[in-house]
Amino acid sequence: MKVLVFSRLKFLQKLRERFPQVEFKEADNDTDIEEEGPDLVTIDVSGDVGEVTVIDNLEELSFKEMGLPMTLKMLMKIKALESVVMIRLPASHDKEFEKISEIISGLL
Repeated sequence: MKVLVFSRLKFLQKLRERFPQVEFKEADNDTDIEEEGPDLVTIDVSGDVGEVTVIDNLEELSFKEMGLPMTLKMLMKIKALESVVMIRLPASHDKEFEKISEIISGLL
């Protein structure tokens, strides 16, 4: 499984050590997301969430959600991606390592 990480995570190395079978790839706005595979898992930080949130139905997102959510939603609409799971972190995410680890374990 590949996880695209769109934010700087202080505990990214700990995630790599805990899940050696997962490829955690640091990504940015210039990443060709559609080339990363038909099924994506992403991690990003959002000021819009107060706790770690998992979104696996992009239809739940409104069109006012700009940036990564909008890009993923559009790629799904044109069928460039088959599935997306977004793990959205609050801005103060430094202590969320265990919660994110639980989510990733559940996706394996």
